[in-house]
Amino acid sequence: MTTFLKQLQSFFEALSSKPQVGGLRITDTTVQYLVLARGGKLIRQASALPLPKGVVNGGKVSDRGELVRVLKQLHASASPVDKRQTVQVVVSLPPSITYAQSFMVPNVGPERLPTTASLNLQMISPIPADEAYMSWQLLKETKDAYELLGIFAERKVIDAYRTALTDAGFSAIAFEPHSLSLSWTVTDTLGARDDSILVLNVINDGLHMFVIKNGGVYFDYFHSWRSIQGSGTRITQDAFYTLLTEEVRKVVHFVSGRFQEKLGQVLLNTPGLEERIAHLLSEQFSVSVSPLASRFSRVYPSWLTVLGAAIRGNWDRSKDVFASLGTERLQVAFHHEQTLEFFRLWRSIAAVAVGIFLLLFGGGLVLLGAEPGSVEQRLGKFDTSAQAQELSTLETRANQFNGLVASVADIKGDEVPFVRIIEALEAVGRPYGVVLDEITMGGGTATAQAVMEAPSYEIVTLFKKALAGRDDFSAVDVPLATIAPTAEQFVRFTIQFTYRPPAASGE
Repeated sequence: MTTFLKQLQSFFEALSSKPQVGGLRITDTTVQYLVLARGGKLIRQASALPLPKGVVNGGKVSDRGELVRVLKQLHASASPVDKRQTVQVVVSLPPSITYAQSFMVPNVGPERLPTTASLNLQMISPIPADEAYMSWQLLKETKDAYELLGIFAERKVIDAYRTALTDAGFSAIAFEPHSLSLSWTVTDTLGARDDSILVLNVINDGLHMFVIKNGGVYFDYFHSWRSIQGSGTRITQDAFYTLLTEEVRKVVHFVSGRFQEKLGQVLLNTPGLEERIAHLLSEQFSVSVSPLASRFSRVYPSWLTVLGAAIRGNWDRSKDVFASLGTERLQVAFHHEQTLEFFRLWRSIAAVAVGIFLLLFGGGLVLLGAEPGSVEQRLGKFDTSAQAQELSTLETRANQFNGLVASVADIKGDEVPFVRIIEALEAVGRPYGVVLDEITMGGGTATAQAVMEAPSYEIVTLFKKALAGRDDFSAVDVPLATIAPTAEQFVRFTIQFTYRPPAASGE
């Protein structure tokens, strides 16, 4: 009986459509989209576009029209077959607009837990309840209590993102904090570890850190650069490392008091600063420190957050019980979607079946109404010349079709692999200390551009010359307007180029 039910479930799952869900991340400077192939073993597509300054400011939408324009460009690359197709995404939100807090409630049983959790969320919310979206997920269950994680954000901020995404052809099935997205990447790589792990990020918005234990986020803290800078005009290295030490010390005390254990590990997502920070934290707190990575090779630090959102998007949504802002809990939404898809599918099947029956019935009437000639008359009039002509026509069309298939294969062979360009940029930039931050490209020999960071202005010039000297790069240009210093005393610049992979040997 159990086997029959499983087979029946598989049959209906095969009949229902399950669109792939990608990850989408929006920051003050860029939008990123990444989707995994079914099964989650390969990255199927990764696209990024820069956002003009001021479109998103401090994590909030300031210029909705311009954001929709950029998102429509991203949608065009995310749905190359049908531009009208709605692309479903899990949206990772900037840490500056979300809040997270763990809390305890009595063990009232699974039936009463949703009501109890919702009431407690309203009591602890840092935003007035009628102005906030809030959600929760289970961290730990004991005989006496549930430990939950609550997440919060302003309604008007989330609604601004939702309407912009909808107008651009995206459907957000979940909005989640930056920390949750990164936690999926960490857990996907290391598993649900029993020891406490501090994840430390230095991003464009500021300093962000959170603690993971058994796959759940317990401590989530964000410090913007403006709050660190204060009334000064710049942030000195001494001030930054002093603040970093103080904040990590708070985390160490939190872990000691909450779990009665030492901090197990620190994972760094701090491009260009890993060595200095690792030395500082190892010396101050005697803790293991290593760079944050994923099981996918050659995924740069700036892509690890959107990768986590894509990992969640690849899950079976009927089993997704985690927090989501501004949407129904995903299990409820999943069942609604499955019901609608079931009725849509069978409506289409019924329409096609009725059409086939009408066609057959009409054809039968025509055949029965025609007066049949004698067999001898038909044999006497039988002429093979028409069939020979038709066969010749079919052969010609078959040859044309084979030619089109060969042309498509040639075009596909001319596509520029995403990884090959990144490897080439990395190979040229490594001797100069130049690192890749973001990349935007099309297929074939279309012009692409990459946002990179170099130790100095002189290195930018040397890197440009080295790249232009390669046979597979041409039209290399660094617009002067894109060169600007960063808060970490690096130089950020945009380089434009055309890439043509070298011909394979033997061609």
